[in-house]
Amino acid sequence: FFPLPREMIVLLLLFAGLCAGEPFGPTHPDQAVTGALLSTVKAGSVASCQSACLQDNRCISINFKPSTSACDLNGWSSNYTVVPAPGTSYSVRTIPRNDAPADPKIKYLVDVPVRDVTLAAASLFAQRFAINIKYLLQFPTDDLLYWFRKRVGQPNPPGQNWGWDNDGPDQPYGLRGSIAGLFMMGAGGVVRWDNSTELTQRLATVVGGIAQCMESDGYLMAFPRNETIYHENPDYVMSWVTHGLLEASLAGHPEALHMLRRHFDWFNYAGDVLTQFLPPAGGADLTSTPWPKPGTKGHVIYLIYQGIIHNTRMATSPVGTQRDVELAATHYAERWWLQQLAAQNVSGVWQRHFFPHNYEITGLEAYFDLYVLTGDPLYLQAMEGAWALFRNYWIHVGGSIAINEFHAYPPGSYSLLNSIPTGELCGSSFWLRLNQRFHRLRPTEEIYTAEIERSLLNIVLANQATDGKGIRYFAHLDGSKNTPTNIGSCCESQGTRTLGALPEFIYSHNSTSVLVNLFQASNITVEVGGATLLLQQITLFPYANHVTLRVAGLSAAAAEFTLYIRVPSWSMQPSTTFTLSSGSGATQESETSTVSGLRGSYLGLQRTWHAGDTVDFDLSPGLSAYLYNGTSTIPCHQRAAVMYGPVLLAAQGPWSTCVATAGASGKKTRVPPSATRAGCRHGHGLCGRTHMHRLYHGAAVSQGHGDQLSPATWYRDFATPQALAAEDDAACISIDVSDPLDVAAWLVPGAAPLQFTVKNQPDVSFRPYFELQAENFTVYPAFPSQGSGECSIVTENYPTENAAVCLSCNTAGQVIHDITFARFGVISGSCSSGLQPHATCQANATLVHNVVAKECMGKPACSVTADYHQFLPDPCPGVYKQLAVQVSCA
Repeated sequence: FFPLPREMIVLLLLFAGLCAGEPFGPTHPDQAVTGALLSTVKAGSVASCQSACLQDNRCISINFKPSTSACDLNGWSSNYTVVPAPGTSYSVRTIPRNDAPADPKIKYLVDVPVRDVTLAAASLFAQRFAINIKYLLQFPTDDLLYWFRKRVGQPNPPGQNWGWDNDGPDQPYGLRGSIAGLFMMGAGGVVRWDNSTELTQRLATVVGGIAQCMESDGYLMAFPRNETIYHENPDYVMSWVTHGLLEASLAGHPEALHMLRRHFDWFNYAGDVLTQFLPPAGGADLTSTPWPKPGTKGHVIYLIYQGIIHNTRMATSPVGTQRDVELAATHYAERWWLQQLAAQNVSGVWQRHFFPHNYEITGLEAYFDLYVLTGDPLYLQAMEGAWALFRNYWIHVGGSIAINEFHAYPPGSYSLLNSIPTGELCGSSFWLRLNQRFHRLRPTEEIYTAEIERSLLNIVLANQATDGKGIRYFAHLDGSKNTPTNIGSCCESQGTRTLGALPEFIYSHNSTSVLVNLFQASNITVEVGGATLLLQQITLFPYANHVTLRVAGLSAAAAEFTLYIRVPSWSMQPSTTFTLSSGSGATQESETSTVSGLRGSYLGLQRTWHAGDTVDFDLSPGLSAYLYNGTSTIPCHQRAAVMYGPVLLAAQGPWSTCVATAGASGKKTRVPPSATRAGCRHGHGLCGRTHMHRLYHGAAVSQGHGDQLSPATWYRDFATPQALAAEDDAACISIDVSDPLDVAAWLVPGAAPLQFTVKNQPDVSFRPYFELQAENFTVYPAFPSQGSGECSIVTENYPTENAAVCLSCNTAGQVIHDITFARFGVISGSCSSGLQPHATCQANATLVHNVVAKECMGKPACSVTADYHQFLPDPCPGVYKQLAVQVSCA
C-alpha cells in the first residue's frame, strides 16, 4: 500500500525506537491518583514505593505520602483520576517499549492502486475529481497552519481561525488542526494521481509547516499536549491528522511517515495520558452530558470508535509497530461490543453505549485492521455481523447510511425527514472503505464492490457541489438537498478524501491478476505476470453501456495473467457475453472468441495476453423499483424508490398534499420539505429540540454482553410539532399507477440518457440523484393505494404513526353514510369474520367514533391515522393497539 523501500522503513523504525531509560516518569507533588487502588503498603521513600509497584504487573502508578509512609499501588481503571492532594505525590510507571515492526497475521489477496491510474477526461469520475481540486484550493495554507503555529508560541501567526477549527463549546478553541487534516486527506489523494496542480505545492507547504511545529519529543498536534484527553482531540482530531499525513506520504512526502511515527511514539507511551484513556468498562456511563466540560476525561463524548482508527492505520503503515497494535487492542477495543456485533444484535448499532452514530463504521474499519494485524477471529466475526446489520437495517436503497447522531434510529426506521436526518456523508465514506477491506480479503465476492459503487455514485458524488464551492453533510432524499459548505466539517473531510481517491476504487491487483471493479474510462499501469501492463478502459458508463478493455501496452512480448471483470449484480440479464479479440502482438492470426459471465460474480480470463488484445461487452442496467417501509410513510400511499442499474433516480414534478385515495379531495400545490432551518448546528440541519414519545414493543434486542432485553423497548424519535409543521412528510410527488413495482410499464426513456418520464403524467420525470443540486425532488414518490374498501384495520406505529385505516365506498357515486364500528385498542377478529373489541384495552368508543366521523362522513373515501394522541387517555400504555373501522355507504 505504501511504496517505500525496505531500507527507508528500517531506518525510520530505528530512528523512532529510542529506548526509555527510567522505570517511572516524573514525580508530581501535591497530587494523587484516585479510583484505581490495588492495595496500600508501607514504604520509607518514593523509590521503595516504586519498587513495590514494579513487583506487581497490575500496578501502573503509585501515590506516596511521606508523613504516613503510605504507598498506594494503582492499576488500570476507567475511574482513574488525578486530584489535588497536599502532602502526597504520584508518579506513573513507564510503559515498556515495543518498537518491533508490526507483523500482520492475515495477508490480503489483492492490493488497491495508490498511483498510476489516469482518469479519461470524459469520464464522470474525472469531472468530479477536477471539481474536488477546485474545492481544496479554497483553503489558504496559513489558515491550515494557524493553530500549529499558535501552539508553539507564535502569538499572532498569519492566517485566520475559522470553520471547525473554531467550532464547538469552547470557541475559539475548536477542533484545532482538523481542517489541516481535511486538506491533507483531499490534496494527498489528488496529488498521488496528478501532481501537476497547485495543490502539489500547497500540500508541501502544509506538511513542512507542521514539521516545523513538531516538538523535540515528536508531539505535533495543533492542540496543546495537556489537552490530549479532552473533548474530541484524542479521537477525531488525531484521526484526521493521521489520515492526512498518511495520504501525504503516498503523494511524495515520506517525511510525513517519520513525523507520525515520532508523534505516536510520544502518544503510545504517554503514561499520564493513557492512564486516563480507557473506554467505559463494559459500556458503563461515565458522564451524564454528551459534550464534555473542561477537566473531564478522554472519550467522554463516546466517540472512542472514531479514535481507534489512528492507531490501526499507523500499525498497517510501513512504520507501524507492535505498540500501535497493543494500544489499539487494550485502550480502544471493546470486546463486549465485538461480541454483540458478532451475534448480530441490533442494539449494538442503534443503542450502542453511549453515542449511537454512523461513526461506528470507522471503528469497524479499525477492527478489520486488528483482524489483519492479529488474526483474532472475533474481529472478523464482529465485522461480518456488523456488515450484515448495517446492510439489512440501516442503509437506504441508494446506499446512504440511515443512522446519525442526536436521534434514535430503530432498525428499519429509514427516516426521510430532514429534521431527523440520515445519509451523513461520513458514514458512507467509512462504509465504502470497510467494503474495500472486505474486497481485498475476498476479491471475487461481487457484493463488496457493489456496495462501493452505489456509495460512490449515489452519496459521494451526490453530496458534492458541482461548482466546487462546498460539500454536503447529509444526503437528503426528500425535498431538496442539504446546503453545501466549506467550513471544514467532518463530511467535507471524508468527502474530499474519497473524491481524491476515486481512481483507487476502479481496479485492484496482485502479482498474477488485475481486477476491473468499476466501469469508468481510465488507464492503469501495473506490474503483473512478470511484465508492466498498461490496461485501458473505454466507456461512457453510466450514460452508455458499452465497455472496451484494451491491452494498450506491455513491456514484454506476452504475459500470462488473469483479468477478472466484474459482472454486476444489478444486471438485468442473468449472464453477460464478453468478446475477446487478439491484437497485433499475438503470434497467431487475429481471432475472436466469446465467453459468458454470471450476474453477481467476477469472470476470470486466464490467458497469455499480447499488446492490442481487447475485451468488449455491454452492461445491462435496467429500471427497478423498491417499496419503502420506514417511518416516513404517507397514509394510504405506497412510496417507492427507482434505480437504473446502480444509479439512484430522483423524481421531479409538482408537489401535492397527498390524500387517501383518488377522488377523496382535490390536490393543492405545496412547497416540498425544506433543506435547512435556522439554528442548526454546523448548518447541516440538526434543528430544534426532539422528544421521545412512543415505545416500540416486539422482537427482542440485546444490550451489553449479549443479554436479551425482553420485552424490547425501541424508542422512536420525532421532532417537535413546530418542526413537523414546517416539514410535513405528507407533501409528496404523487404518481397514479396501479403497480409501482412494474416500473417498466409506467416509466419511459426521456430525451437524454438516464432521464425518464412517467406515462400519462409528463410533468413528472426522473433523473440521476447525483446530478441534482438546488432543485426540489424526492427519491421516494408516493403512489396512491386503492383503499381497503368499507372495512379496514391497522396497527399503530407499524411502521410509523402515519399508519392509517384507508376506507372507500365499493360502489361508484356513493359516499360514507354510517360508521358501524370504530374502536382503538386491542381488536380480535377480522373484517371478514367480524371485529371484537378487548374487554379493557379500549379507548373511549364515543371519542373514536367522533374522530372517524369527522374525517369520513359524506366522503367517497377517507383515511384516519392510528395515532394514539387523538384517542387519549391511553387505555393500556406500552401495548400495541389497533384502529379498526367499518362503514356503510349510500
